[in-house]
Amino acid sequence: MSKLSQRGDIYLLISFDKFKSNIEKGSPGVSFFLFNTNLSIMKTFLSLLIVAIIYSSAYGQLDPGIESGIFRLEKGTFDSHQLMIGRKLPPPEVEGTYYLSENWQEGSFVMKDGRKSARYPLRYDVENALLEIDWNGQIKVVGEELLTLFMWKNSETDKTQTFINGQRFTYAGAALSGFLELIYSGSDTLLLKTEAYIKEPTYVEGLDMGKRSAEIHKRDIFYVCQDAKLTEIKRRKDVLNAVEPSQRQAVRDFMKKSNVKPDSREGLSSLWQFYESEVQP
Repeated sequence: MSKLSQRGDIYLLISFDKFKSNIEKGSPGVSFFLFNTNLSIMKTFLSLLIVAIIYSSAYGQLDPGIESGIFRLEKGTFDSHQLMIGRKLPPPEVEGTYYLSENWQEGSFVMKDGRKSARYPLRYDVENALLEIDWNGQIKVVGEELLTLFMWKNSETDKTQTFINGQRFTYAGAALSGFLELIYSGSDTLLLKTEAYIKEPTYVEGLDMGKRSAEIHKRDIFYVCQDAKLTEIKRRKDVLNAVEPSQRQAVRDFMKKSNVKPDSREGLSSLWQFYESEVQP
């Protein structure tokens, strides 16, 4: 079975089944179906073959996203080798990784120019603020200089998580680096940033207790966003300072009744939902 296919300004008569198979295998080559032995036709196909090889060499492999017209992982834009230069890696003697989750999560991302990707397995490096993309077994990497946001469906909780580029917000007068998880969106916005740090060994030889190795731990930092400005929430006092003065008592009562803690995403989300729907004028 043959099919006339267009890629760019080049038209090729190809064996469609073989072409599809080559794409799935990640092969940039094109299998031609020479259905006529006429010499002139053979010359035409040989000419097209040369053009196709040049075109294939220039543009590399096809990406599943281009088939649906959504997005293409351009070579260079997502070059993991370039971004690996200067990338901070965990010391070999330290246990753990910088990934937000060890598991790959199925999701998509949006570029700063507005383009949206197809769905890929994703993984986020919180220390380097880099999104890893599993593209046909190859690891592609993209950072905050190109991304607006990414989202995935958490395989453990079955909930969709959205992460927004922190450069869109200011904290203490400066743009924030990394990506922040959106945990509540209303008149105000609640955001969560996860940071990685190395916890030194706690082993005490005399007592034979504690951890012998240094470990990578994660900590969550909560922010309330008002007019693109972030305020960190550490204590209940920070929550009260972020709401209208006339509504602080009602919020204080709700926090006490519901035992809301300022380091709980579920608690803060329910608190702001209460504040904006039941209290805020």
